[in-house]
Amino acid sequence: MDKVYMEEILREGMINPPHYDYPISPLEFIVANGLPYCQGAVIKYVVRAGRKGTLDDAVLDCRKAIRYLEEMITWFENGR
Repeated sequence: MDKVYMEEILREGMINPPHYDYPISPLEFIVANGLPYCQGAVIKYVVRAGRKGTLDDAVLDCRKAIRYLEEMITWFENGR
């Protein structure tokens, strides 16, 4: 995703909903740092936990982050 496209979608509010109201959005951070998918997903779910929806949604977001962390652990344990 190139910078111009990302700036356009951020302006349109497609990727920066209120639950990501930070000086730098999770997407901007993930792209700027070239993070792999699983690491990016962990950041996304941890950052929005408790800011989107109900407390049950917060728990679900934490569980999603854990799932991606478990996948990363498996990859590292297998030398990937």
